[in-house]
Amino acid sequence: MIKEFKTINQPSRETETLQKNVREVVDDARVSLGNTRYPKPGFYGDSVNRITVPFTSNESERRLLNIAGTIVKPTEDLHCDLSVSGVGGLREGLTLSNITPYYLYGIMDGSNPSLVADIAPPTEGLTGFGIGWTYFGAFATDEFSGEVNEFSSVNGLYISNWPMGTKQQSPFGEVLFEFEAMPLTVDKGYFFIEVDGTVPGSGGTIQGVSGLQALVVTLQVSGVPNYSTGFVPVRTPKSVYVFNSSSSNVTNAHLAGWQEDVMRFQ
Repeated sequence: MIKEFKTINQPSRETETLQKNVREVVDDARVSLGNTRYPKPGFYGDSVNRITVPFTSNESERRLLNIAGTIVKPTEDLHCDLSVSGVGGLREGLTLSNITPYYLYGIMDGSNPSLVADIAPPTEGLTGFGIGWTYFGAFATDEFSGEVNEFSSVNGLYISNWPMGTKQQSPFGEVLFEFEAMPLTVDKGYFFIEVDGTVPGSGGTIQGVSGLQALVVTLQVSGVPNYSTGFVPVRTPKSVYVFNSSSSNVTNAHLAGWQEDVMRFQ
């Protein structure tokens, strides 16, 4: 039997290196321009009232960033100092207020990327910049100090180290709570709910509804332990419905974070 052999051309080492580099560039582009796993750069509060979007100076690990159609590759972290007015800080004319949501935008300052925070949500756009911005996500001041404390935000998932709002509900009562710190872009709020006391049978619920007839329970506390955490769908802006089923204990609902779909916005 005669076997037919076919010659397979193997790429040279230089070609393999080039192909690898091209794949990395394409992967970088997908990450910055709409990859579903990493659609927008994450950011965090690393000290009081300062926001950071992390980047790296390592050439092999640097990411592309799309700001209003301009593709850049930052070599260092971007910072938004909320004590600064204008580019690199809080939009001119604004001051930090208690229990207030702010929206973080990427802009181009000449040929360099920078950050600006505004009270205007991306549905309205960054004031004074036309369409020359890209939305990264929201953060908020808390109700006690009026400052932005440590937090992390990745792909629209924002978790704060400290509650940004707390509401109490009397025993055996029901109410629609409005959390002013909750951004208008939020789909689900992340809550910590607790019931004062550990009496067996005591309980409370948080429900993502806007009316007293709908009973869509998403978080519930009953007896010991007397706390629970999780996400609650937001059916009306800034609002959740809380029902305290305990006849003797107070229900406390703490807003600790949220989930927003940042890819809905440019």
